[in-house]
Amino acid sequence: MATASRNSRTRAVRGDAQRNRERILQTSRMVLSRNPCATMAMIAEKAGIGRVTLYGHFPSRKDLVTEVFAVHMREAEQLVTSIDPQQSPPEQIAHLIRTAWPLMAEVDSLIAAAEAELGTEHVHGEHGRILEFVQGVIAAGIDDGSFRTTQSPTWLAQSFFALMHGTAAAGRARAGCDEIPEIPVSGQPWPGDSQRRGLELPAETVANNLAETFLAALGHAATQPGSTAP
Repeated sequence: MATASRNSRTRAVRGDAQRNRERILQTSRMVLSRNPCATMAMIAEKAGIGRVTLYGHFPSRKDLVTEVFAVHMREAEQLVTSIDPQQSPPEQIAHLIRTAWPLMAEVDSLIAAAEAELGTEHVHGEHGRILEFVQGVIAAGIDDGSFRTTQSPTWLAQSFFALMHGTAAAGRARAGCDEIPEIPVSGQPWPGDSQRRGLELPAETVANNLAETFLAALGHAATQPGSTAP
C-alpha cells in the first residue's frame, strides 16, 4: 500500500510539472510575441507561477527562448508540409502566404527575441528548410513559365522572407520592455500605417495583399483578385 501511495504521489508530481512546463511555454510565447524584451519575472507573473518554478524548468532566459522558438519553427514547417504538391507554383506561393501570415504576424516579436538571445545567424539557419522550399517552388515556376522574371530563385526567396517579416514588423508598434500590448489574431484588424490613416485591414486582406504583391514581383497575377492595397 505504501509503495502504491508513493507511486501515485510521484505521478501527481510529474503531472503537475508537465502542466507547469506547458503553461510556461504557452505564456512565454504569448508574452514574447508582444514584447521581445520581456523578462523572466514578467513571464512568471503572467503564467501565475513563482520564479523558482520557472527557473526549475528553464535555468536561463536563453533556454526558455530556445524552446519557445523551436515550437514556433515546428509549426512553421508543418505549414510547408501541408501544401499540396499538385498545386501550381503560383498556387503554392499564394497558399503559403495566406496560411503563414497569421502565424508570422503573431510571432514577429518572438523572432526578434530569438535573434537577440540566439543570434541572427542561428534564427536564419533554422528557417533554412522553409527557405529551400520557397526557393524550389519559385524555380519550378520559372521553369514552367508561371513566373516571368530574370531574378534568381535564391534572391527571390530571400525577398519573400523580407516582405513577410517587414510587413509584420511595420504592422506592430514595438512595445517597451515594461509593456505587454495586445496584438491582432487571424480575422481581426491589422494595425500600422493603414490604421493611423483611419483604415482597418483584416488579417485576411493583408495576406491577400502580400500574395498579390509577391506574385506580381514574380511576373504572375494573384490567384485571388479583389484585395485592397493599403
